[in-house]
Amino acid sequence: MDSRLERDDLSTNSNSVPFEEPLHRGSIFRPSVPNYILLYLYQSLSFIFSSTALILVTIWACCQQLWLWMSRGSRRSTAYEWDIPRGTDKERAVRDLSYYANQVGLDIRDDVVETDDGYRLRMHAVLDPGLDSGEDRRGE
Repeated sequence: MDSRLERDDLSTNSNSVPFEEPLHRGSIFRPSVPNYILLYLYQSLSFIFSSTALILVTIWACCQQLWLWMSRGSRRSTAYEWDIPRGTDKERAVRDLSYYANQVGLDIRDDVVETDDGYRLRMHAVLDPGLDSGEDRRGE
């Protein structure tokens, strides 16, 4: 009995989805000696090109670092703004965030809000005391 006929008989069932055969069977790659040779050739070329690119990028990065090291020497030529201590050595290590906010001129307000379903949320707001209370704080 033909298998296609059997599938058609099964597809007449109202609960089943009709089966459509694919246009081509199997994969596009058909195992043959020339196809295997092409596959290995493409894989080898891909490996050679990607490895060459990786080696060139690595050599270039090493040359850049060597050039910077030789031109700069062992001394550091510039001091950045964040490297200069500005009285932070007198700060205490505390668990209260409002202490650190006060150090930079801000204030932190803690609120507990109850949602409609009774869940309580702890909310924090960072405020700038220099702003008027009527100003829009939405960032627009």
